[in-house]
This record gives sequence, C-alpha cells and structure tokens, in this order.
Amino acid sequence: VGFVLDRTLALVGGSSLYVRYCSFEGYKYLFYVYRLSVSGHSVFALLNNTMFSGVSLLYQHHGFSVSDHSVLRVAGNSGSARYAIYNDDLWTVQRSSWLDWRDNDVEMGAMFYDSGSAFVTIDSSSVVTLTGCRMGSTGLSVPLLSRADAGYRFVAGCLTVAGRVVTTAAELDLNGITNVTAVAVCGECTKDGDCFAPLTTAVIDCKCQCAAGGHGDVCVPAPVPAGPPPLPPSSPPPLPSPPAPPPPPVGECISDMAYPEVAQAVGSGLSWLCYRNVTFSGGGMSLTVLIGGMKGDVANVTFDGCTWRDGALLLLLGNANAAVGSLNIVVTGNTFRDALLSPKGGFPPHTNITISGNRFTVTRLIPRSGLGLGRPSCVVMNGLAISNGSAAVFSGNVFQSVTASSSAIYVIRSALSVLWHSVFAVVGNTFHMAGGDSTLIYLEGSSQSFSLSVMNNSAVVIRGNAVTRPVKYFILFLWTSRVESRSAVVFHGNDMQGNLAVFYSTFAANIYYNSWLQLNGNLCRVSPRDAFAVLSPTVNLRDSTMSVSGNRFMSNTVSPTMLLIPQSSRDLTNGAIVAACNTVSGEEGVEYSVPSVYNVTILNCSDPCTLAASCFPAYTTTASSDGCACTCAEGGYGDACLPVAAPEPPSTDGADLCVRDVRVDEEVNAGLGTSVLCYVDVTFAADVVVDVASMSGSVRNVTLADCTFVGGASLYVVGWRSDPPAGERADVLISGLESRSGGVVVANRFPSGSRVTVVDSVLIAEKRVAYRGAYGLGDASACLVLHSVNLTGSVLTIARTHVAAVFRDAVGVLVVGGVALSSRGALYVDRVLVQTALGLCVSVEGGVAAIGGSVVAFVDSDFLLCKHAVSVRGAVSVSGSAVALVRSEFLSTEDYAVAFYSTVSLVGGSMLLAKGNVHDGVSREMLYAAGAVTAAGSTLSFVRNRALLPRMLSVSLSLASGAHLRVACNDAGGRVLSTAEEYAAAGFDDAGSIDIVGCDACDRDTHCYA
Repeated sequence: VGFVLDRTLALVGGSSLYVRYCSFEGYKYLFYVYRLSVSGHSVFALLNNTMFSGVSLLYQHHGFSVSDHSVLRVAGNSGSARYAIYNDDLWTVQRSSWLDWRDNDVEMGAMFYDSGSAFVTIDSSSVVTLTGCRMGSTGLSVPLLSRADAGYRFVAGCLTVAGRVVTTAAELDLNGITNVTAVAVCGECTKDGDCFAPLTTAVIDCKCQCAAGGHGDVCVPAPVPAGPPPLPPSSPPPLPSPPAPPPPPVGECISDMAYPEVAQAVGSGLSWLCYRNVTFSGGGMSLTVLIGGMKGDVANVTFDGCTWRDGALLLLLGNANAAVGSLNIVVTGNTFRDALLSPKGGFPPHTNITISGNRFTVTRLIPRSGLGLGRPSCVVMNGLAISNGSAAVFSGNVFQSVTASSSAIYVIRSALSVLWHSVFAVVGNTFHMAGGDSTLIYLEGSSQSFSLSVMNNSAVVIRGNAVTRPVKYFILFLWTSRVESRSAVVFHGNDMQGNLAVFYSTFAANIYYNSWLQLNGNLCRVSPRDAFAVLSPTVNLRDSTMSVSGNRFMSNTVSPTMLLIPQSSRDLTNGAIVAACNTVSGEEGVEYSVPSVYNVTILNCSDPCTLAASCFPAYTTTASSDGCACTCAEGGYGDACLPVAAPEPPSTDGADLCVRDVRVDEEVNAGLGTSVLCYVDVTFAADVVVDVASMSGSVRNVTLADCTFVGGASLYVVGWRSDPPAGERADVLISGLESRSGGVVVANRFPSGSRVTVVDSVLIAEKRVAYRGAYGLGDASACLVLHSVNLTGSVLTIARTHVAAVFRDAVGVLVVGGVALSSRGALYVDRVLVQTALGLCVSVEGGVAAIGGSVVAFVDSDFLLCKHAVSVRGAVSVSGSAVALVRSEFLSTEDYAVAFYSTVSLVGGSMLLAKGNVHDGVSREMLYAAGAVTAAGSTLSFVRNRALLPRMLSVSLSLASGAHLRVACNDAGGRVLSTAEEYAAAGFDDAGSIDIVGCDACDRDTHCYA
C-alpha cells in the first residue's frame, strides 16, 4: 500500500492534503483511507500520480464526506490499476462542494468498483464531474448517484470506454452513467465541469478565473502547495522503441515480421485488422484490439499463424455498443508460449469469435495489468459477454502447462455471459496439463455477477475434448451459475484421465424455465476421487431437467459416485433428474448421492431411451426408443436439438503434445497419469523429475530434445522402485541435452522392452552438483548418475555424449547401487567422451550382475585425464552374458585405466572382451583386478589393444574347465606380443593357458562373442 490512513482523516478549516507527481510500482493501493471527512473550505487531492500496477488509485473503506465549500479531487492519474476508485461505502457531497474525477487513465481497468449499489449522495448546491477519463469499463452495474436533490449538477462526458469515445447522454446511459445534468464536450471547458464553481468568476481559454479566496488552476478554497512537477532524472532517456506498423489496408495483412515490443491499441476507426506470421514477444508487448472503436457493416479481425511469447499479451477488448453490424474475430494457428490471450468485456450483437488450431504453453503466471491473476493460465477472460446471435468457439487447440495449479481457460472477476441465441463452445481441444492439480476451465466470476450466466435460448457446449493427464477439475464454478429461459449447458463426449471431480460447482446451480444441464457420454479412464459431478451445496430446478447419462468409468477399484448433491433444494418446481446407463468397466454399478427430494429417475442400459436423457426437451418433439435419436421442433439444432447451432468437435487424434521453446523457472514434476511427455528446445532453470512409473499406458514415451538446464537444475528420470508390471514398457529419449551446472539421474527399474537413451548431449559440471537427498549421494557428485539401475530385458544407452567434470575429485558417470542386467538387458556406453580433473571417469559403486544374454559395453569412447577410466567397487558376476571394452582410448590416466576392486566371475558361456583399446598411462597397467578373475565355460579375449607400458594387465586369472584366455595382436610397450612368454611377461598370468591368434587371422572365438 502506498499511503495508509487506517482511522478517520478529517480536513477542516481551510486544510489541504495533496498527493501529486508520485510514481508507485508493486503497490496494491495508491491511497488507502478508512474514513475521510473534508469540510470547511478544505481540499483532498490525488493529482497526476502514476501507478504501474495494483488494485486501485483510491480505496475508501468507510464513508466519504465532502461538505461546506470543500473539494475532493482524483484527477490526472494514470496506470494499469484494476480500478480508479474502490468504493466500499457511501460518498456524500453537500453544501456547495465539488467531487472532481477528471482525466484519469486506468487503461483496461474499471473506473469504479462494482459494489452492486449506488454510492454517491449529492445535494442541490454541489457538483460531480466525470470527464476525460480512459478506462476499460465504468464498472457500474447500477446508477452512480444513490440520492440527488433538485438542482444538483453532474457533468460527465468525453470518456473513452474500451476504445470507444462516449459523447452523448444515450452512450453514457449505456455505460451505467445516468442522471447526468450536463454532457461534457471534448475540448470545451465550463465553470461547473472544470473549476470549483463557487470561487470561479469565468472560464477563458479553458483557464479558470478565480474570485477572492480561490486558489490554483481550478480555484479551490484552500492554498495549493507550491512547487512545479519534479524534474526528470538526469540520466539520458531510454532509446525510443521502433514504431509499430500502421494498420493494413482492407484485404491485406501485416505479415512476416517481428513486432516491436510496445504497448499498442489498434482498431479505432477501422473495419479490418489482419496479422499473419507476426512474432510478438516480451513483457512490454501488449496489443489491444479496441472493438469499441471499430466501425462498418462487417468488421474483421484476424491473427493467423502468429507467435506470442515471453509475456506478450493479446487483449480483445470488447464493447457491446460498438458501431458494427457484425464482427468476426479469428485467432487461428497461433503459438502462445508464456503469453496470454485475453478476451474482455461485452461484444456487440452478431459477433463470431473463433479460437482454433492454436498451441498454448504456459510455464509461469503471465500477469495482466489490473487483474491480479492468481494462477498460471493460457486464456484469461474478464466479463466476457456475447449476445444476440453471437458465438465464441475454442476448437482444436492444444493447451499445455508445465507448472502446477494452472488453468487453460480462466474466467476471472465477472461472469461468463452467453445471452439471447448465443453459444460458447469448447470443442475438440487437447489438454496436457502438469501437476495433477490443474483446473481446465476455471469459472471464478464474482458473488455479484455469478460464475456463469446462460440465458434466453443460448448454450454452453463442452464436447469432444481430450485430457491427457490427471487434473483436479475439468470445470469449476466458484459462484452461482444460472441457466435460464430455454438454455442449455452440455458436457458431452469428453475423454479424461483421473480427477478429483470432473464437473464441480461450489455454489448453487440454478436451472430455470425449460432449460437443460446435460452431462452425457463422457469417458473417465480413472474414476474421479469424489464424484463425476459435484453440485454443492445444491441444484435448483424450475421446469427444467438435468441429464446424467451414458458416462463410462474404466477403473473399478471402488464403485464411483456419478452424481453428488449434498443438500436438498427448496427451489424445485417441475424439475427432473434423469440418470441412464452410467457404467464401470462396461458394467452398471455407479453410485448416486442425491437427496430424496429430487426423485431421480435411474435407468438401466437395457431400458428404452427417454427424451430428457439425450435431447433438449424444450426443442425436441420425439426421441427414438432404440437409437436415442432426437427429432427437433422448430428452433432446435443438432443431434440434441439445442437452442442454437453448436460446432462439431474436430478430432483430437495426433495432437502434438510437445512443450516447445520456452523457459521453465519452476520445478517440474512430470509424468503422473500421462502416456506421453515431450519437451523440445526448452530451457529449465529448476529441477525436472520424470516419474515414469506414475505414467499411464502400456507404452510410456518420454522425450527431451535439445533442452538446456541452467542454474544448477538437474534432470531425474525415475523408473519403478519394485518389479515393473508385465506388459508395459518405457521409451525414454534424451537427445541434445546441454547442462553446464547440473546433472542427469537415471534411477531404478525399467520393464522388459524399455529403452532409455542419452544421446548427442553435453554434460559439464564446473562445480559440485548438488543432487536431491532422496538418492543418498552425500558428497558424491557426478555429471551423470545411474542409481540402483535394474535392466531386465531393457536397454540403457549413453551415446555420442560429452561428459566433463572439471573440479577436483569429480566423477563423470557415477553408478550407485551397482547395475543389474538380466533377460538380454544391456548397458551401452557408445562414442562418449568423458573427462575429469584426474577424478573417476566412470565409477561403479556396488558391482555388476549380468545374466541371461545381457551386455555391458564401452565402445568407441574416449576417457581423458581420469584417475580411472572405469572403476568397479563391487563384485562383477557375469553369467551367459558379455562385458566388452571395444575401441576406446584411455588417455592421460593417473592410475589403472580399468580397475576392478573386487572379484570378477564369468560362467556359463560368458565373455570379457577387450578389443582395440589404447592406453597411454606411464605408471599403471591398462586393466587391474584386486580379486581373482575366474572363468568357467567362458572366454577372456584381448585383441589389438595397445598399452604404453610393457605390462598390460595386473590380474590373477583362474580358468576352470572349458574356459579360455584368447589373445591376438596386442601391443605392450611398443612391441606386438606374439608368444605365450611375452604375454605372461605383460601380465597375462599362466603362459600355458593362453590361446594365441596371429595378427592376420580373424578367429571368431577370439574376436567375437560366440
């Protein structure tokens, strides 16, 4: 809060209080006062202040009184406040006093807070002035004056409301400004309208001529504080933004350009606006379409293939009084990446708003000046009202959120109103929302204006949408909703994952006068926790019907509740609720928790169809008993005979569910309830946890392509903590990832047939990586961590990746808890460059167990400046499987290149293959084993390796029956080994057990895993 007076402020006897030329940023109110009394030739003034965002310029908690030749001025202020005046109680103006509200600019905010009652009382000798202000709306739903004595003066006019200049008494009346005694003319000045009349003798050239006792430019009754406006800062002014392009000629478009980052209002005086393939970006970029300023028999607004990003705002500012015969607004093929689409206010008759084929991605809350948004949202609507044959359609869009507690469509502060043969439709969209606690359509509204108002042969249709992840609610009504006079709300054919509830109302739902609420034909793949539809506390029905029919639940761990109405209604007159053929896994058995007063009709799937279950009764003549086909009366449209025509939903198959080209600053917990996770060109500044086990579907796909992790952020890919279920698999692809301060963790078990791949990535740790405590790494730090990995019939590949840990004692790749492979499981390190500051390049803590045709392989890789290229601190047990070191280079290692600090056992046709490797170490051998290396019925093969030292191995070999030690063309100390004695001298132990193959021979048993 800027200035606070939490008790009564009384200005008396020629006193004055001025707040002027101040700038406020990040404040809720410019001036908060509990009670204000200005009397006895006194002045209270808020003049020429700037408020960059907030709730209101002036907040009045209790009564205001201006009396006895006194003045209260709120004039010349500007900013993106929600309101200019937030009035909680009565204002009284009496005994020759003046209330001056002139020349304030609250951009898209409202001039007044809608308290639901008139709040100004004026006597016969006083004046109220409201002129020259700019606003999104007046905010008035009732008259401004609660009582006015004969002879009062109310001067109003020259107001700009939602882009339209209001100049006549009739236009003022349409905006809630009534009982005006004089309509101000723009550019003209009057004594009553622009000066304190009791102390003004005349107005000459718009300058007030003061009588004795009058002060300042408007002749107020108390002295005006001296001093000019403050000087501008001495620093040079910022460079001006490049000019925005002029509007295009009719039939043409502004095309193929990056729009300058400006706040611009367009549309005044035009009938045509078109933008094609234009990029709008930055938090300072807002484009406001002033519908109120448009004109023509047909007005068209088009945004085709545009990109909105990094805080940009598209505001469609409606004005129901716009001078257009009809209006078409099309937003199609656009990409909104952390940007906001915001239709606001009332739109003129015969408006068609089409929002189709767009992609919305939100990673954070995008602010909109004056609204005080509380949740990240893709589309924000404030007071959207369509009427008289209008339509607003969201069709074929993809809505994505990366952050929790978000919404796709958020109706804030004022009701969504659909009136007089109009339709609001959300059809064929795909919702891919993270966190499990999102609300797709959040109808907040307000206690004064409801959450939803559908009246007079109108409809809201939510149909054919696909929800790919669990959410909290599909649709939430925070306040009362009303559906009246042959109107309908239809929620039909939507495909959903788990929910707390699908359709949730927290206040009374009123369905009146031949209206219809239909919740039919929806699919819940996971049963809602509370109920499918919760109407809390009650639903009121007057000559109307509610249908809950043909809905399917796939899971049957419990009997789900289809309909929950906690309390009885006292407003039931010829109302009916019909529930028919709602099933769980194809069987009937859902629950209904409804007070008996409703007398619900519950029908089985075998019962004949009833008209009220499938058709809008007010416009249906008959419904077939077998196919439930509706025959419409005159005025009925579509297969359900709705009061207006609603669009058919497009298919949601094949929707691209990748999050693309955004920056995410909040932690991401991804996976719950979805079968697909995809991030492309995303920058993460906080940890990402992908819980593959919590995903849904028999095949779970995870893709991170060309993503960047900054600020210490790490990626965690977490499998199953116990044995994975049969018949499921995961495909995880991490490609082109770049991290220079965090790391990657792959943990736990992955089911047979799974593939986890890290490819073409750069993992560099310039300082110690701090991983989460859940993985018990302590002080251990590495670029890539494999934690308790169990690969049963699955493959983990690290390929074409650069891993570098450049601080002392660092680890490049750390395997914690060992690695277990079975049933042809595989761990491949292929064409990887690993370098450390003489730390461990690859460190396996806990051993290796490979059985049943499994493989651990290091192929075509380079290990640079390592203490060990590969070290294993735990037993290595290989049965019917292979461990391979192939064509790798161990360069500048401080110690052994490959070190086994326990035993190595090969049995049952296993193989340890070292082939084509190069080691330039000058102090230790290429391969070392602290414990015995034993083999039974297996092969140890060393082929074409080169070591700088004369000794290549430091091992103790024990070969049982059927085991072989095979060698071919190895080079130790610059000499190619060719005899058993030379091999024994190079560390190959018992010369008598060595099978030697010449350099020119290609022996299958030596070179290959048989």
